Amino acid sequence: LSMLQAIAEAGSFAAAARAIGLVPSALTYRVRRIEDALDVLLFDRGSRQARLTPAGAELLREGGAWRAARSPAGAWWSKRPSARSASPVSTPPGAVPADRARAGLCNGG
Repeated sequence: LSMLQAIAEAGSFAAAARAIGLVPSALTYRVRRIEDALDVLLFDRGSRQARLTPAGAELLREGGAWRAARSPAGAWWSKRPSARSASPVSTPPGAVPADRARAGLCNGG
């Protein structure tokens, strides 16, 4: 997803490749493999530019939400009480409060 995001932001494969430290042919190859696997074009390629297709935009949007929801912080965030809720916000499972971490009490001590 980060490669696709880089291309979308840079507007071209060459600029995105420079930004992420790849040669353009390597980036193009990787994107083509993703497109082949999904059987869909993710970018409209012009002579010097690349724009997301509707499928590419959807993949970035949904993929970003999926990645965020699967990170520990994202999973916790998605289960948080509403800001309007009277319920207090608790520490995510497995997390150590900052004051305990600073005091070296992270391992049950």
